[in-house]
Amino acid sequence: MYSRDQRTARPPRCAAYTLLELIAVMLIVSILTAVVAPRYYEAIDHRDADTAARRMAADMRLARSEAIRKSQPVVVRFADDSASYELEGVSHLDRAGQSNITTLGSNAERARIGSADFGGGRVVTFDPFGRPSVTGTVTINSGDTTRSVQLRADGRVDVN
Repeated sequence: MYSRDQRTARPPRCAAYTLLELIAVMLIVSILTAVVAPRYYEAIDHRDADTAARRMAADMRLARSEAIRKSQPVVVRFADDSASYELEGVSHLDRAGQSNITTLGSNAERARIGSADFGGGRVVTFDPFGRPSVTGTVTINSGDTTRSVQLRADGRVDVN
């Protein structure tokens, strides 16, 4: 025979979420995503533009130092495709004997060369004393973010 406790005892309850709880969580997650996503992509654009500008500045400094070290002119030539530039007279650091061509956006970055203006051209030559043939500015774009790399008359390179 059944005891009184067995007849009135509730069946074991399954642990689960209600539909209302699931909808509330999905609503909160979608609101947070809508708020955070634009800032995330903006931060990515800033990082890509900064990284590309610093890399280009470092390559221009390398070209200058190689011109001084070798006592020979070194040319930095910006391609018309707005994505690459070459250091003529500087061999590739990882692959000896190959041209030193840098292509922006080849990794995960979205940066592109917006403009390269060196006295109306896209070429600058460092003489054996490290002086550039012309001063100029290269503009790097990534999304809405812009950075500029400026080459001064004394051969110094600034990133703004």
